[in-house]
Amino acid sequence: MRTDRLLLTGAAAGPLFVLVVLVPTLHHGRSPALSPSSWMQAVTFLVCGALSVLLAAGLGRGPGPAFIALWGVSLIGAGVFPANTTATYPGSGVNGLLNILFSLTAVLAVAGALITLRHTGGPAWRRLSLFALVAYALCTALALPAAALLTWWTWLTALAVHALRAVRDPAVEGRGATVGA
Repeated sequence: MRTDRLLLTGAAAGPLFVLVVLVPTLHHGRSPALSPSSWMQAVTFLVCGALSVLLAAGLGRGPGPAFIALWGVSLIGAGVFPANTTATYPGSGVNGLLNILFSLTAVLAVAGALITLRHTGGPAWRRLSLFALVAYALCTALALPAAALLTWWTWLTALAVHALRAVRDPAVEGRGATVGA
């Protein structure tokens, strides 16, 4: 698959995740995993995880894309092993433990991607990335998962668009829009 198509498909992951998982969570005050349509959240995790891996492939080599690929694989793992929402924590069984493991890996992958890719691009990109890193860290520390995920998906979508512009317009590359470092 061509690089621009990989980046374009990766750019779709954020809006899809926000529409299917985050909007219902904010609207109903509970996660879709707790509703009868929990299968939809699992499928969204699988699809958005795969799209994130494609985005990482489009970004090229380096630690930043590797962290994004790890994020994608972690999201797929969380979709395959959903937490048992009927059991009491920590007695949620093997699925719950694997879900926690994949979720923790995802949090670390996000932090790694934000840290390693914040210096790619020009000054505006560096400021946006620093803001996203601080906002993500604060939201995670304050146990605001929806806000942390919204911050991450917004930044990841911006990264995909940023990289897509660099691929489609080589003059953008010269202005510091390199990614994959």
